[in-house]
Amino acid sequence: MHILSQELGTTSKALIDEIKKRLGIEGKKANSGLSAEEVQKIKAAFLGPKPPPVQPDKTPDTKVLVPPVPPPLPPVKPVPPPAPKIKIDITTTVGSLAEKLNMSAVALIKKLIKQGIITTINQRLDTETASLIIQEEGFEPEIVDIYKDEVQKSDDRDMSRAVTRPPVITVMGHVDHGKTSLLDYIRKSHVAQKEFGNITQHIGAYQIKHGDYTMTFLDTPGHEAFTAMRMRGTQVTDVVVLVVAADDGIMPQTREAISHAKLGGVPIIVAVNKIDLPAANIENVKQQLANENLLPEDWGGKTIVVPISAKTGEGVKDLLDMVQLQTEMMDLKADRLCRARGVVLEASLDTRRGPVATVLITDGILKIGESFICGFAGGKVRAIHLESGGNVRDVFPGTPVEVMGFATLPEVGDEFSVISNAGLSRDILSSRKRVQDDMKFSAQALSGSIGGDDSKTVKVILKSDVQGSLEAIRDSLSKLDSSEVRLQIVHAACGGINQSDILLAQASGSIIIAFNVKGTDKVESEAQEKCVEIRSYTVIYKLLEDLKKALEGKLAPIYNEAPIGRAEVLKIYNISRIGTVAGCIVTKGKLKQKARARLVRDDKIIYTGSLLSLRRFKDEASEVMEGMECGITLDKYNDLKPGDVIEAYELEKIARVLGDAKE
Repeated sequence: MHILSQELGTTSKALIDEIKKRLGIEGKKANSGLSAEEVQKIKAAFLGPKPPPVQPDKTPDTKVLVPPVPPPLPPVKPVPPPAPKIKIDITTTVGSLAEKLNMSAVALIKKLIKQGIITTINQRLDTETASLIIQEEGFEPEIVDIYKDEVQKSDDRDMSRAVTRPPVITVMGHVDHGKTSLLDYIRKSHVAQKEFGNITQHIGAYQIKHGDYTMTFLDTPGHEAFTAMRMRGTQVTDVVVLVVAADDGIMPQTREAISHAKLGGVPIIVAVNKIDLPAANIENVKQQLANENLLPEDWGGKTIVVPISAKTGEGVKDLLDMVQLQTEMMDLKADRLCRARGVVLEASLDTRRGPVATVLITDGILKIGESFICGFAGGKVRAIHLESGGNVRDVFPGTPVEVMGFATLPEVGDEFSVISNAGLSRDILSSRKRVQDDMKFSAQALSGSIGGDDSKTVKVILKSDVQGSLEAIRDSLSKLDSSEVRLQIVHAACGGINQSDILLAQASGSIIIAFNVKGTDKVESEAQEKCVEIRSYTVIYKLLEDLKKALEGKLAPIYNEAPIGRAEVLKIYNISRIGTVAGCIVTKGKLKQKARARLVRDDKIIYTGSLLSLRRFKDEASEVMEGMECGITLDKYNDLKPGDVIEAYELEKIARVLGDAKE
């Protein structure tokens, strides 16, 4: 009864009274038990019958859609103000960054040390490291391109008004495979006969007409110009014509040319030359091309392969047709209404005309009298010469010309830009010179921080033709280190040797290792002036062998004792102004003047030094042979006694190799 009253929400007494009135059940107490039948009767009396379940409305036309109640919106958080920006560039030093962060240089250096970066106040920080530090301090980094001077800012090119321009085709390939002979045939001239040994001695740029279609051809000696332009981000080549001799097939320089073209993202058209020779094997060349991932079109690939003979002219028209077809699909355009821009293909110092450069105009119309800037050189256009030899007053995009009026000699690959006035030219050159000086200062600071004991470190700057070779060399060099000597790669990059490499090598005391690349004559002359050593290689194993020898030369040598003789002390003489002289007899071998020696008494070594004096009777002797008597004076030792034994020996220097270096 008590439990049921709790379920019904009432007291035991009230429940007993109610069931007595309603149901006539008497005699129940709070602790009385109830049968199941009695429980059902009591619950029915107090709770009543259950309501019937609500049936859903099946009438389709009376359905009411109630939109869901949207959840309450989260409280609006106040937007914090943007973090202050701090500008950095590639010349930012530890000291300058500390000043911008309003902290001491010492505190910043400690912060860098905790991150594993050992540095000095004047050392340049890379932009990635500087950005992380700035963000940790609650600021936002802004990386500034210091090279984006007024020339870039005033770039007025508008491609919406651009018109079709002639394509630029670079002819590349192995030496003597017929590059210049092909151009010679195309131009109906005899350039090849004017070159020393029929091998191209300079960069040539030629414009030809194929029907009504104009094309500009570049003939490169090796790949220096192509690489220089690509490394500076001023790639102007639209298509590479790769010349392969049908009798020789693909050679080392051919592979280099393929690598350069692929790295530049330039389409390749293969001209299989010398098909007039009996040994010509076109199918073999196609197989070799396929091995270089240049699958010919007739083999199901995308590489255009045209058999030609530069000697007879067979297939040359087909080649030009293919070049025209390829370049027309590329829809090449240039803006003629902007200020003229171009790229230096060749530069030389003429004894009569001064600095002159072959420039390929890429945009705008170059005119006589315009001021220009080109790398670290500036000037005013005094004359424009066409490749054919004629003089013109203006020139359109896609045309190679020789420009006179440079104040100093530019470098191959430098960007040529016409500017509004000569005063602006001076300002820009001054700004670029400051950047160069900052880089020079950073390099000098670097020389003090490039780690380790210089006497035990060989520092190198690696330059290679392609990335694959560079990585292979780096991996091999990493295995040459030991605990005593180390090889430090100060800098490694693809491309030819440039002035920045010379500057860094001079500042850091490094050797420049060039693999399948070289610098211009100007760069090599600068290296000689600054006493920077350049070692050139074409085979990796020879490179590794030389650097291994350089490291072994810094290993501390091992000295081996080589006994030469023994003497027994017979009598002691004390002579004024000389000291103690031991009268001895040579019992084994021979004694030499100034030889290293030790004194043995009762089987114990009591002195190690050298023979100060060796005499026979009263005369100095260079050596005393076995069985002969002599007088001996030891260096800085006088306590000799009869019966002592003097052992003489020499130290033999043993050269070490890296394999036996102590690890």
